[in-house]
Amino acid sequence: MSKKKYEISDEELATRFVRDEKLMKADLFNILPLMDKREAYSQEINSKLGRSLNILDVQTEDRLNKQKDKNEKKQEAKGNLVYVLIVLGFLAAGISICNHFVGDMENNPPRKTEKVDEMPTHPRTAVIITICLIMGIACGWILSGSVGNKTWSTKNADEFYKRLVVRYFDVAQANNPEITENGIVTFNPEMSKLIYGLLAMNLSKRDMAKLDNLALTIESQFDTQEYGFGDNLRRIDIAMHQATQIVEKALKKNPELQRVINDAYMGQIPMSLVVAKGNKQNSGR
Repeated sequence: MSKKKYEISDEELATRFVRDEKLMKADLFNILPLMDKREAYSQEINSKLGRSLNILDVQTEDRLNKQKDKNEKKQEAKGNLVYVLIVLGFLAAGISICNHFVGDMENNPPRKTEKVDEMPTHPRTAVIITICLIMGIACGWILSGSVGNKTWSTKNADEFYKRLVVRYFDVAQANNPEITENGIVTFNPEMSKLIYGLLAMNLSKRDMAKLDNLALTIESQFDTQEYGFGDNLRRIDIAMHQATQIVEKALKKNPELQRVINDAYMGQIPMSLVVAKGNKQNSGR
């Protein structure tokens, strides 16, 4: 998507996030008229998938922490490599300058005078190398820090995946007019747990790693310490678009999973979180 897509006013962007909030926390809106349906839906999910969803909660925490540790180690290694290369580069430059200096001295020796107050050649080369080494250490420390400046955290991952279910709903609805907002309004947030479970259990490790990387770096919509409110929402909006693209591309490769997820948006509950490619599954209800 081009950047033009995100050139909308703060008011329009805020409206989008208000809608996210209403769909993510649908149980806080119109709770009395839909209480019976929500209760029945919740009981059916617990009956069919309760144990699987509980196990998935533990697996999700473990998966996110492993991805976080992996990213931090990779980032640290990259920073250390940059540091070493910069220091070696400055050291090589110092040695090159010294070689040039010594060669020039040999080709053009100084004229002998009674006054012998010039610094000998070897201390001069030592000073040059020392200066270059100090400069390399300083520059390496600064630049290696700027390479690994991402902060990885699990604190907003749950919010990320709940918002992803809402944002992908728009994609699913655009491709399938039979999907209406009625299902997500009636059955969320329980529905989000189900759809997240279907994604987590069926997407490739590579695709889940991409989603987890976004989840581990995304800000909360109310986190304005580093960015202004409008800029923060735009950053999240762009990350959510990237996430929906990952899901959309993955589901195109697995039409059966796509069908089960579309059914889930309409309130249907599968018998299992695992969807085999090409195998039709009973999607319940």
